[in-house]
Amino acid sequence: RHDQISLSMESHGVWPECVPFLRSAVRLHNTTSITVLDIGANIGGCTMYFAASGAKVYSFEPLPSNYRLLENSIRLNPFRDRVTLVKSAAAAKPGESVIFAESKNHGNSVIVDESKGGRIEQLPIDKAKSAWEKDTVTMVRVDEHIDDHIHFMKIDCQGYELDALQGSTGLLKAGKIDMIIFEVDPAFLSVRGVKASEIFQLLRGFGYTIKTPTGEQLPPSGFSMAALGGNYMAFKKRFTHWADGKPLYK
Repeated sequence: RHDQISLSMESHGVWPECVPFLRSAVRLHNTTSITVLDIGANIGGCTMYFAASGAKVYSFEPLPSNYRLLENSIRLNPFRDRVTLVKSAAAAKPGESVIFAESKNHGNSVIVDESKGGRIEQLPIDKAKSAWEKDTVTMVRVDEHIDDHIHFMKIDCQGYELDALQGSTGLLKAGKIDMIIFEVDPAFLSVRGVKASEIFQLLRGFGYTIKTPTGEQLPPSGFSMAALGGNYMAFKKRFTHWADGKPLYK
């Protein structure tokens, strides 16, 4: 398959963002022997890099075409015993849902909540080159599958970040997730009927400090959704000293 993610992995051997993500987790814990939760694993750009670096990895990927490539890649590598694959979307409650994947870029797969007014047509794509493909996927709660202490949780699931966190509240409440890196994309959140502030509020409610990758505090609540787009890092307050006044990853 030739799309944005697979071509990058062919060129670089890894999805570029994965490197600073793991570097931050290693800096925080001062060891590569960590347990990582990869939500939205796609074809394994981050999962394989994390595992090859020595981490134990739980990897969630719902889209069948992505999962098949992910599973085959893991099977062929010597670190396969350190990876646990879950062929499901990380969600607030178990069940099934419709998912849309861009035909020329399966890294762009979206679960749309039509009950909240979301429509796949809200997301722009080049219709001359690509189209939305529809599929059905299984959804599970993370905390019904995992009880380990998670040193680092990566969430990249195209607007489904809040749902993934809501399905992890057992782990969050127990203080079992040290650090979370997650994406905020206003366009994807809008088709879920979700606001970025809901993600921030949930994490703060469980005692997390949230900053931008450059170490800055969140923008004021009055900022537009567009201004809130990008990656964010959340970590337990006992790690606040580690992040004060310096970039969180680079």
